[in-house]
Amino acid sequence: MKQNNSAIDFARKILPLTVAVAFFMNSLDAFVLNVAVPTIANAFNQPPLRLKLAITTYLLSMGVFIPVSGWLADRFGSRNIFGFAIFLFGLGSLACGFSQNIFELVIARLIQGVGGAMMLPVGRLILNQVFPRSEIFKLMAMIAMIGLLGPAAGPVLGGIIITYTSWRWIFLINIPFVIIGLVLVAYYVPNLKSENIKKLDWIGFILVGLGIACLGFGFSALGQQALPIFPELLLILFGIVFILLYYFHQKNRQHPFINKSIFKIPSYKIAIIGTTNFRISTVSVSFLIALMCQLALNLSPLKTALILTPFPLGLIASKPFLQRIVGRIGLRKLLVFNTFIVSFFLLMFSLLNPSGHLYLLLITLFLYGVSLSFQNTSLQTLNVVNAKPELLSQMISFANAMQQLTSSFSIAISALFLELFYYLNNSHFSINEFHHVFLINAFIILFSAISFSKLRAQDGQELLGHHNNKK
Repeated sequence: MKQNNSAIDFARKILPLTVAVAFFMNSLDAFVLNVAVPTIANAFNQPPLRLKLAITTYLLSMGVFIPVSGWLADRFGSRNIFGFAIFLFGLGSLACGFSQNIFELVIARLIQGVGGAMMLPVGRLILNQVFPRSEIFKLMAMIAMIGLLGPAAGPVLGGIIITYTSWRWIFLINIPFVIIGLVLVAYYVPNLKSENIKKLDWIGFILVGLGIACLGFGFSALGQQALPIFPELLLILFGIVFILLYYFHQKNRQHPFINKSIFKIPSYKIAIIGTTNFRISTVSVSFLIALMCQLALNLSPLKTALILTPFPLGLIASKPFLQRIVGRIGLRKLLVFNTFIVSFFLLMFSLLNPSGHLYLLLITLFLYGVSLSFQNTSLQTLNVVNAKPELLSQMISFANAMQQLTSSFSIAISALFLELFYYLNNSHFSINEFHHVFLINAFIILFSAISFSKLRAQDGQELLGHHNNKK
């Protein structure tokens, strides 16, 4: 009996590590690719900004398939879906590494994104099902710290790969981690299923998926001459139509694809609205700085990677203090005040030139990483505040889908503004074009503070391991 208990305790310790491996692979892939965009574009003889399709395709495919991941885990078991997701992510990575043109790369990123779509929310769902609610914030902070080794190593690793080997190893480097993840899943992840699984609203899934895909690809292609302007606008129009069709479809469904009950939880609705503005303004920062250094300042990929390194180091450095700070001041105050802090750092990016303010830029990137880490981990916690067990998978899946969708829009919108300023500057990249985009993002992010201010003081205290009766 003691041996069995020891095995259970060991499995509980390994389970968060298994989920962290998935987070690590996803974050490593994103940060490595940002540095490699100009090099891959040159290899395919394409304009650098057209490579945003490879980034947004990955994020969009995650946005489309994440909402169904919770249902798949409930229906077929969390271990089965989690393992399949890691395998699919690895398959997509292999396909990316052997791509011969931008079309093949986009398709491979689509496959990779479908794997990532199921990997992240199912991992979070498993933790919420296995561990008590009072441990969730601590676990998420610990997993995030391990996952952030990807962003920490990603820029430098990408620079080294681009400088000394082929860009293809940016994707092939995922394979060893995929193998490790599959072994850990097979031995230590429980195969949890729901007893009251409802029939999936396939029509709703198709309508939502088509709506997200059309809107995302429409915005991504807009202005880069990948398509004529009319088809791009037509894609956006179709996306709006599909979303409207879903709106009318779900009114007559007893169990719609997106459960309307999750929006009756005030803290959840606030989290979704606030996160949307916040991520649209912040996700594109690494993408923009990587392009700015290489296109406007003609720096090498390795030098660009070294400049970006303080950002993920700031993300990691904040983790040991995060729970203590959030527990002391509460989620509401942290999210509101920290929004203004992040906006200030975006404003700083619009004023700094790496050539003349290198050390100040490095310090700003580090502090920006610290403040962003506080915000993102707090928002992950806020997504499951006041969650009912029967709605947990839906809440996590929809929140993750919105995160990926807004991440895609962040890249697409920032690139669209960048292209606009590029053409206004006679088709020439200078540092001013990038500064203008940072300034716009610094303004947009402030709207999320309005949403966060509507939270109650006690929201999230249970998940932090605190209990109080503050109103």
